[in-house]
Amino acid sequence: MAKNLVKIRLAAIAVMLVFFLGGFEVLLRFAAPIPVTGIQYAPCNLVPSKEFGALYIPNSTDQFMRLNEIDLKFHVNNLGFHDTDRQIEKREAFRIVVVGDSFTASRQVEISKTWTQKLELILKNRLNKPLEVINLGLSGTGTVIHQKLLQRFSSLLKPDLIIYQYTVGNQQDDMYPNIIKECYRNFFMVYQNNEARQKILTRVREIHRNAWWGFIVKHSYVARAVNYYFDWWPLTNIFRQDSFGYKWTVEKSPIPVEKVLRNMQNNALSEGSQFVILPIPIKGLGSSSEPIAIDSYEDIEIAAKLTGIKLIDIRKELITTAMTKGVSTRSYFWKYDGHYNEAGNSALAAAIAEKLINIDIIK
Repeated sequence: MAKNLVKIRLAAIAVMLVFFLGGFEVLLRFAAPIPVTGIQYAPCNLVPSKEFGALYIPNSTDQFMRLNEIDLKFHVNNLGFHDTDRQIEKREAFRIVVVGDSFTASRQVEISKTWTQKLELILKNRLNKPLEVINLGLSGTGTVIHQKLLQRFSSLLKPDLIIYQYTVGNQQDDMYPNIIKECYRNFFMVYQNNEARQKILTRVREIHRNAWWGFIVKHSYVARAVNYYFDWWPLTNIFRQDSFGYKWTVEKSPIPVEKVLRNMQNNALSEGSQFVILPIPIKGLGSSSEPIAIDSYEDIEIAAKLTGIKLIDIRKELITTAMTKGVSTRSYFWKYDGHYNEAGNSALAAAIAEKLINIDIIK
């Protein structure tokens, strides 16, 4: 009788514990405090590249997680970009190629929600002609790598129009040479030399001794909250060399942006393509309701004048559209991520389409 009573009490305690943990799990999922339960996971379906830092593996899929607001499958097409599969041979359609960084890659939304996909649909419908917009966005890259992307793909794809998406800070990316991005056991490593790489590898191997706990952390908010205070498993899979005591090697004299733009323009002209620059509006800081300050793109505006390249400035269009809808332009961005959300990608596509149609560049 006593044994049965003990079993009943233990069972009752177990049930209460399950209910308590379940309730706490639900509470944390609704509250989603940052950073206690926030996971940052960069897709690891990539291979290191000395030329580009890293390239995504064609026809691959991985997870993309950013704190508690982004959690989706990151798909890569046959060319190695976040886009639908593309036919290399040019068809009877006006072909637009977009080269840029993470704002073009748009990893934060599904492929069908990216601004390049939406731009393709808008232009097809508005112009009533066969047309395609091919996404060649590569996250974490600067102007020099964008030039290399254009050199590799323009001769293959033979576009009628090349849109170069530029972000404030792209030139700073050019100041850090020989950066390699590599994934090992699903950890995203960023380094410039082998010594730093070995230090990061050692840390990753130490962490993987608790791989079972990592699985639980990925699926349970309660485990994340516990882990936040004990650090058995990092809530990010991104390891950079500066976190391990290695300073970044800096190029003191990066190639001037106007020189890179001239090279891009010459490359485009040699393939019979038109070439324009699209400065992408970025998320404002503090309590500002607008995406950027009016003078944020002074450097690229000067470079465009020096090179004679047409600039597609959509800042006013974005602000006007937001005012018409009665929303702030900040609503176009994720709360904890500096990139555009689904609504922002739609607004971008509409503004870019309007500009391209107005300047009559698509023949």
